[in-house]
Amino acid sequence: RRCVQETGINAEYMGEKRKDLMLEIERLKAIKEMDEREKRRKEEIRLGHQVIIEQIKERDQQRLKKKEEQDREGQKLVKLMREVQQDDAMQALEKKMQQKEIQDKLFEENQKAIHHKIYKVQMEKEEEERIQQYNMEKAQK
Repeated sequence: RRCVQETGINAEYMGEKRKDLMLEIERLKAIKEMDEREKRRKEEIRLGHQVIIEQIKERDQQRLKKKEEQDREGQKLVKLMREVQQDDAMQALEKKMQQKEIQDKLFEENQKAIHHKIYKVQMEKEEEERIQQYNMEKAQK
C-alpha cells in the first residue's frame, strides 16, 4: 500500500512538476515573444529615424542645390548688368564723340564763315577806299 501511495505521490509530484514545467515553458515563450515584439518595435523606430534622417539630408541637398542655382542666377544677373553698363558707357562715349565731332565741324564752319565775312568786309573797305582814292584823284584833276 505504501508503494502505491508513494507511486501516487510520486505521480502527483511528477504531475505538478510537469505542470510547473509547462507553465515555465509558456512563461519563457511569452518572454521571448515580448522580447521579439520589443526588438521589432525598436527596429521600426530605428527605421523611422533613418527615414527622417534621409528626408532631412535630402531637403538639405535640395536647399543647397536651390541656393547654388540662385547664386548662379545672381552671378548671371550681375554679369548681365555689367555688360549693360559697359554697353551704356560705350554708347554714351560714342554719343559724346559724335557730339564733339559735330561741335568741331560747327566750330570749323563758323570760323570759315567769320573769316569769309572778315575777308568780304575787308574787300568792301578796300573797294570803297579805291573808289574814294579814285574820286579824290578825279577831283584834283
